[in-house]
Amino acid sequence: MNLLYKSTRDAEKTVTASQAILKGLADDGGLFVPVSIPKLPVSLGELKEMTYQEIAYTVMKEFLTDFTEEELKSCIAKAYDSKFDTEEIAPVSYTHLTLPTILLV
Repeated sequence: MNLLYKSTRDAEKTVTASQAILKGLADDGGLFVPVSIPKLPVSLGELKEMTYQEIAYTVMKEFLTDFTEEELKSCIAKAYDSKFDTEEIAPVSYTHLTLPTILLV
């Protein structure tokens, strides 16, 4: 099933993910948003054990349903390759947190 996108100004006309990406903005000037938010096929615990690339694919395949697995994985590999200055693509740093925030973590 393909997830469709609608304009924030007119929910009547829908487009596919690839059409929304190519157009950028809807004809009426609105932003494209998904008609519905898909449920992820994995639990948060399972996501926690995945690599950044695996998480990206798991999430993106639910929103970009008119792209093939090969297309998505190729884009993800090119986006998250060795261009980063660390092997961790999105390292978590706690140095900016205040004491009350740290206690909540």
